Amino acid sequence: MKRGLAAATMMATVGLLFALPTNAQSPPADQGEKELALRATPVFGNEASMSTGWSEVAVSLENTGTAARKGTVELLGEASWAREEEFVARAPFHVAGGRSVVVKLPTHGTRLSAPNLSVRVLDPAGKQLSKTSLGNIPFAAPLLVDVHQPSRLGPSLRNWPIATTWSPSRVPYASAAMPGVGLSVGVPTFDRATGDPILPDRAAGYSAATAVLIHTDVLARLEASAAEALMNWVIGGGTLALVPARADDLRGPLVTALVGGTVAPAPPPPVLLTLPTRARPADPGLFPTNPVDPDDEPAPLHFVPIRTTEPSGRTAPGPSPAIRSRLQGYTGGNLVPSVYGASAAYGTGEVHLLAFDPTEAPMLDDAWAQGRLIDLLEHAWDRRAINVVAHGGGEYESMNFDGVRRALDPNENFRLALGVAAILLVLYSIVCGPLVFLRAARKGKPLAPLVWAPVFSLVTFLAIVAVGFLVKGWHGRARHLAIVETGAGVNRGAIRRFRGFFTSESRALSVASSDAATVLSVASADSSSSQERSALSVDRNGVTLEDINALPWQTIVVQEDGFHDFKGGVSIVAAKDGSLDVSNHTGRLLKNVLVSVPGDGIHFVEQLADGTSVHAADTQKLSGVLTTGSAPKAATHTLSMEHILTGFSGKNDKHGEALRSAWGVMETALGGYVDWWPDAVPVVLAEVDGGEGATKRDANLPVESDRLLLRVVGKGGAL
Repeated sequence: MKRGLAAATMMATVGLLFALPTNAQSPPADQGEKELALRATPVFGNEASMSTGWSEVAVSLENTGTAARKGTVELLGEASWAREEEFVARAPFHVAGGRSVVVKLPTHGTRLSAPNLSVRVLDPAGKQLSKTSLGNIPFAAPLLVDVHQPSRLGPSLRNWPIATTWSPSRVPYASAAMPGVGLSVGVPTFDRATGDPILPDRAAGYSAATAVLIHTDVLARLEASAAEALMNWVIGGGTLALVPARADDLRGPLVTALVGGTVAPAPPPPVLLTLPTRARPADPGLFPTNPVDPDDEPAPLHFVPIRTTEPSGRTAPGPSPAIRSRLQGYTGGNLVPSVYGASAAYGTGEVHLLAFDPTEAPMLDDAWAQGRLIDLLEHAWDRRAINVVAHGGGEYESMNFDGVRRALDPNENFRLALGVAAILLVLYSIVCGPLVFLRAARKGKPLAPLVWAPVFSLVTFLAIVAVGFLVKGWHGRARHLAIVETGAGVNRGAIRRFRGFFTSESRALSVASSDAATVLSVASADSSSSQERSALSVDRNGVTLEDINALPWQTIVVQEDGFHDFKGGVSIVAAKDGSLDVSNHTGRLLKNVLVSVPGDGIHFVEQLADGTSVHAADTQKLSGVLTTGSAPKAATHTLSMEHILTGFSGKNDKHGEALRSAWGVMETALGGYVDWWPDAVPVVLAEVDGGEGATKRDANLPVESDRLLLRVVGKGGAL
């Protein structure tokens, strides 16, 4: 009896085990599609404008089922005028049952308009589970990112005409005399579980942003990756407007790091009480109705790093009593009083502690307060003219990578080999022709050339092949050329790397990012299919360009935007005689140094060792002149190395050649509409001895050469 009952119990248990579903069994495909809800938006919302540079798309995946789901998310971008120009970024995902995840994927804009973006979700077998399109995205307009939900600034500021004096390309943005570029207001989504904003994981994701406005309490609770990306963006030239929310926030690590010290309340700057009200002009639409002629004589651009006075010099009654009573100033660290409250330089960017909260009444609807924000945005837009390394950005139409490709292409060294091969062919034609037949005729052996001609042909062929291999090498190799841009006294700066790859056989090349904060794209390739086939793979360690079609003995150039750290910075301090003192604390030798002293031209220093200083007035002053570019409505100074080095010869000729070879390719590769030598701002250019020296191999290829250039802007630091 007991034995029969035990057998029956065992059979029932086994039956139940077979009947119950297990987590190891995947749900049917159609069930998985229903259980996985997909939502994708640009990281700053659907109404935020997109530039030609990098941005990010936030993909939300919600698993309404009980079983865990995993697979791949793919972001596809197509130029609206050419479907074959496709951008692909992909990342893995894993979401537990009843949970949701957010996957942020980087994407790149296109040259003339915002791309058509779509997102699809694939299961582990590669089957498409779902797909969605992002719709129409605004393009090429100043962008205020309001990190507040819901945005209270959007309804009042959106499409406000912005008067600019600088354009990053020949696109005729509005001028002070002809306003017309409508302001775009972007608002990130907020995590429903934590209440925190979903912001880019990489500084390049902010490339379209003109300014970011955030309350200090929201800043304090950002995730580490989001906080680092925001601070890196400011270091690279971004503008951050902070609205103090709590007194404790001003003593927090992020605010302290941004302004260089502890912040304390202070009386509001007197200049705020004299600034005029700025009424909103008539809205002409997104673009001027009468475009600026690029051939017109440009108006001078006077760049002011931190604006402390009203640009027009006008005075007015200022804010209303209700606003005036709420104004608050701040002091501490690098802060100085400004027309926005208190401001500090951070790298090549700026941080502003606003004297008022523009998101709260009565400032929200006040014309004076709105005018201060518009003025801040115009200032932030125009000051981008000094950033030659537009981190994550840049106008492709004003860039030319041919010089960079030649600098990184080992084939450029093949000219000597071609000369040697030509000499060998001439000698072969002489020896194998007249000499061989003349010798045969003299010896009475008319058939002798049939023996010696193949021998000389084989010898010549082997000699030419040997010369080719001596120059090209037996194996592929890599070359690096990079430029770092940083503020004076700052040890971290935005870097743009150009990584050249030269392979000896046809192969699918994969190039990994130098660190998790960088982005990659193919800048130049001998084969158009190299860029068409490549895809960007994203994981927790960074990004990887995959499936680059590398052809034998041809060079592919990959552009990487990231950040570089030195041991210390380069200090630029004003001297009593009106000149500058420059001190090197980078831990590296700087060679072929150029120092631009406002009002006194450019000076040359052969080298500046680590820990040493130089007084610019005691160095060689160059006789060359600066030239201005043709960017609409802004007299930007081109790099013009040939003009600067006029008369630079004799004992310095080798240094002049080094300067030309190092910097000659940068002007076209970084865009022709930036101000290399601002009138009122000191600039130092130098080459870092030994390059980055970070790696001996790249994409499994030996690094043959490594050059690192440095540009330092502004005043700061200590000798």
